[in-house]
Amino acid sequence: MKLCPPSGNPRFFHVATIAFSLWLVGCRQLPTPQYQYQAPTYRHISLVPTADTLHFTLRSDSYNSVRSFNYYMDQGIEYIAFYDKISGAVCIYNFRTGQLTTKIKLKHLLPYRGLSKKTTVYIKNADSIYVINKDMVYRFNRSLVLQDSISFQPNPFPALASFRPEAPPFFHDGKLYLKASPILSAKKKKDYRKWKSLYELDFTSKHSMLLYAPPARYQDSLYGFFFFATSYCINDKNRLVFSYAADSNLYETDLAGYHMAYNGKSKFQQGDIPAVREEERTAEDAMKTAFNKRDSYENIYFDPVQKRYLRVAEQRIQERDFLLGKKSKNKSLIFFDQELRIIGECNLAGNFSLSTLFFTADGQMYVRTRASDQYSIHLLRLAYQEDTTATHLAKVP
Repeated sequence: MKLCPPSGNPRFFHVATIAFSLWLVGCRQLPTPQYQYQAPTYRHISLVPTADTLHFTLRSDSYNSVRSFNYYMDQGIEYIAFYDKISGAVCIYNFRTGQLTTKIKLKHLLPYRGLSKKTTVYIKNADSIYVINKDMVYRFNRSLVLQDSISFQPNPFPALASFRPEAPPFFHDGKLYLKASPILSAKKKKDYRKWKSLYELDFTSKHSMLLYAPPARYQDSLYGFFFFATSYCINDKNRLVFSYAADSNLYETDLAGYHMAYNGKSKFQQGDIPAVREEERTAEDAMKTAFNKRDSYENIYFDPVQKRYLRVAEQRIQERDFLLGKKSKNKSLIFFDQELRIIGECNLAGNFSLSTLFFTADGQMYVRTRASDQYSIHLLRLAYQEDTTATHLAKVP
């Protein structure tokens, strides 16, 4: 027996599903964030490289083209998993010994779909292996048997997601939350107002939805593609703390009723971050130039042991330096205490990128270094260097 929509119109269910999704999004709107200014208390604090570097040797059929990686623990043992996009395989190493323990070829798991160039992998534990491929998220168990899958929704606009250190997967109330990367026009304000920062994926109901609108300045002004960058971390209260490229503030939320905004402004920021003018949005090169000539913010991380936050800030390139050929911004690192009060800021330098920063269970910090090495993957341990006696209170603006 063939079932038909009550209206007799085959588009009925599709339209109803879209309407229901939009209704849900409306019901999930958070209250306007309550702003709390906390005067920074600066002390001398920085990150320094140590002599401790971990090395993970690549087999002859593996490459250093790491698309995603993550550290995890399983049955008390520390592991790190690297997804190599060239071989399409996940290499899992014992984190402390550097020994390769498992290699998973994704093409055997998803033979009927093929792998995207943007495929990423996250291993929560041996029984929860997540793969994002194209418009789907899959979960496999330790026997590599497919347990669940769910698709990203195309409405009210298409958005992609991936597993990245600067926006880790958030597991809460049986749902998975991921950073959403919108496919929107950077030139249309009406598109900006559709933008949401997160995907909520419910594997039980097979329902996905977009939620959590960016700050008001993104609703009222156009900033261009490069200011779409969003990062968040998960703190010890199981809340998300968001950092947006064009906003000096930080935003803390439980995605329910709690919503706070805190001062997170770099001491090197000069004035506000102005919107990108229409003539600067004519092409990608023009938008990149506009981005380089403005202050901005990058990733935020939470140290679960020291209970502090680390946020990357970028300083605009002065016109004279730009004309002389300077194309990359200087960067600094802002430190916050557990209450999101600024406690220090230092310039960033070194042959490593904080975009790969992660913390181990005992609070050690590692970043990837020597990324051009074709034979091994190297992780450099960083440490805090600070003088807690030298402090001063910043002036209230």
